[in-house]
Amino acid sequence: MNGPEEPRGRRVDQVELHYGVATDVGLVREVNEDSLLADPPVFVVADGMGGHENGDVASRIVVEEFARLADAGYDPTEGDVPAVADNLGELDTSDGPPPATAPSARP
Repeated sequence: MNGPEEPRGRRVDQVELHYGVATDVGLVREVNEDSLLADPPVFVVADGMGGHENGDVASRIVVEEFARLADAGYDPTEGDVPAVADNLGELDTSDGPPPATAPSARP
């Protein structure tokens, strides 16, 4: 045989996607620090790192940045990974350094 073998079966040109979003505080924490975004084609779940100082702020910032990317018309079919990296690299740190990652006194 010369060249790669063609895959068997039908080619899928489109996929119908049904989605929903939810997070849960879990069994240990009292506050849910997770953030999420469902803005096709951008889907993000940012874990707030419960027990770490300002985990809720960190997860919110990440989701806000991905929302900016979605608003700008990000097209995943273009494979524009640098656009994602650039967007996250421009995080607004005008309020000081990123949130600390040292565990807080919370349970």
